[in-house]
Amino acid sequence: MKVLVLAALLLAFQAPFVSSAADYPTKVFKLQRHNQLPAGGMRVVELPLNGTGEYLVHGPYLTRVELGNPPQSLDVLIDTGSSIPWVACRSSHGLSTRHFNTAASSPTSLACSDHSCQYMAGTNFAQCNGSRCIYDLTYGTGDTPTSSSARGSYLSDVVHLDGVSAQIVFGCTESSSGQLANFSFDGVFGFGPYHMSFASQLFSAGIAARVFTLCMHSPTGSGLLAFGEAVDPGLVYTPMLPSQDYYIVNLQSIAVNGQTLPISSSVFRPSTEQFTFFDSGTTLAYLADGAYDPFVNAIRTATPPSASPFIDSKGQLCFVTSTSIDLSFPSVELHFAGGAKMKLQPHNYLYHSQVKESTYCIAWFRNAGRQVTLLGDIVLVDKVLVHDLGNMRLGWADYDCSRPVNITSSPKKKTISSGQGSRIVSTSTAIALVLTFYIIISF
Repeated sequence: MKVLVLAALLLAFQAPFVSSAADYPTKVFKLQRHNQLPAGGMRVVELPLNGTGEYLVHGPYLTRVELGNPPQSLDVLIDTGSSIPWVACRSSHGLSTRHFNTAASSPTSLACSDHSCQYMAGTNFAQCNGSRCIYDLTYGTGDTPTSSSARGSYLSDVVHLDGVSAQIVFGCTESSSGQLANFSFDGVFGFGPYHMSFASQLFSAGIAARVFTLCMHSPTGSGLLAFGEAVDPGLVYTPMLPSQDYYIVNLQSIAVNGQTLPISSSVFRPSTEQFTFFDSGTTLAYLADGAYDPFVNAIRTATPPSASPFIDSKGQLCFVTSTSIDLSFPSVELHFAGGAKMKLQPHNYLYHSQVKESTYCIAWFRNAGRQVTLLGDIVLVDKVLVHDLGNMRLGWADYDCSRPVNITSSPKKKTISSGQGSRIVSTSTAIALVLTFYIIISF
């Protein structure tokens, strides 16, 4: 069995852009708002998720958007690990079951002279071809930085979401390559912190406040994407570090069955070359090289003899067990700056192998040669996840994502702890939204 985990992030695991808030571009892209929002401010915009929840068999968490006039329904991948929204404009290379028909709407081609194109060209997300603003976006797997690409040109048209609409800039993909061509969705909507991500464009258009909530239900693949802040008494928060690329946090230690692992503090210390980030666009997870062996060894030691271990063809530790994994395997806890803890159950670090019956394998891969930790969907499911760029923090709480989520459209300034005292974070930086990318299994 060959397992490829497609991480939806441009030039995966390259050093992020880390800066102070003052380093962010000051230009705000004012986009046309087509619907008048209710008097008194923004309202919550909610979009349902659809998928299967089966990590190794089917596709990712998607949401449906209506694009163009008249609206065309498209199922797009929610990817918080990438920056640009795009849809397929041609059914090629098996990329899409549907595509955006430009002839049926009235999109505007983005010219090279447009300020949005000039901004994206300055950050390597666009190039000029004559007067056309074009792109060649590169995506990577955890160990291969350029495994897939999407190529096309930028357009502007209306997107319709839960009763409101806005004019946005998006990619019109005409060709793709690599593993990206094997998926059966209609596009990828990047929700990263970048100023031209889908979420950031909606925030600039006044559609939503600078915070969004994601809740992914693993048993069914359903869930919720909401532009607003979840309200739950169990929510804990950790500071988010400045980056225009990823949702970076300060992971400090890992515990297995309550015992902190012997991992050097330098492994997780944030820098331009080592960091931890949340990415709903990756199915499984990657663990910093220096933390991988202590983690796997601790899982193996804490697992009872009834779960028989072996190493599979990809070098991953697997177990054969006839009992429930939640009864047989240890709990895991991630400790973040500010005292925030994320409690994980065995299904958050094990996946059910399709090769052997009653076999489960470690779903956290070694990020060989890199002290970078990527927390993908298998870690993030069954939690309310709050991406609060206005207050530069990430929050979570265990939650049954098949249930309604209480969302507010009026988040306020918050006092958060960095672990070294409290500080007030003003709502001045750009916000992003987290979306997903998934894996392919081939036998």
